[in-house]
Amino acid sequence: MEIASNYLKKFYKAQGFDCYHSHCLRHTFAAQYLLKYKDIYGLSKILGHHSVTITKRYYGHLIENYYDKTLAEFKPF
Repeated sequence: MEIASNYLKKFYKAQGFDCYHSHCLRHTFAAQYLLKYKDIYGLSKILGHHSVTITKRYYGHLIENYYDKTLAEFKPF
């Protein structure tokens, strides 16, 4: 009987993924969530981080330019 990690490793390899660890799924999910929703505070709660600072450290670079662009385009008057 195969354990889950061996099954996942074979699956990832068959799909052409370089990373065989289940933690890679966590990072992939986090990156995709952040790129779609731009909600680092929500992501921090989903991932169970004690502080949003931890989430910003690992994923903040993904949306840094988004906020710069949004603020540059913001014309309230």
